[in-house]
Amino acid sequence: MPLEPLPPFSSSKRQDLEQRFVKEHKNDTDRELIAYLQAEAKDLERLPTKDDILGSAYLRSRLGPWPRILEQAGLKTYKKPENRSSGQYKPRWRKGGKYYRNDDNAMILKRQRAARDAYYKEKANEK
Repeated sequence: MPLEPLPPFSSSKRQDLEQRFVKEHKNDTDRELIAYLQAEAKDLERLPTKDDILGSAYLRSRLGPWPRILEQAGLKTYKKPENRSSGQYKPRWRKGGKYYRNDDNAMILKRQRAARDAYYKEKANEK
């Protein structure tokens, strides 16, 4: 049975609950905090968001960013893109509002220069 959502962060009741959580759990180890998060996720029956978990701000201050906390708790895994590890990934850089791959850059710039030169030659012949 899913739990009802907590009141929004802006409410004073939620802030009081957050402060009480910090007082009760300030001496807990990281493992105990992760066990708390795992139990809450099990009760929710889904991947918890920051708004679902009471004390999420305190958890973030102790354990790091929310996605890393979920990874530590074993609730979410990070998959490294395959193309980066196999060497197929090639970073892109931006110039003039367009993205270019590094190996394509020379050819693209050569075509752009040729088009620009042809344009100016036409303009010069019209005069």
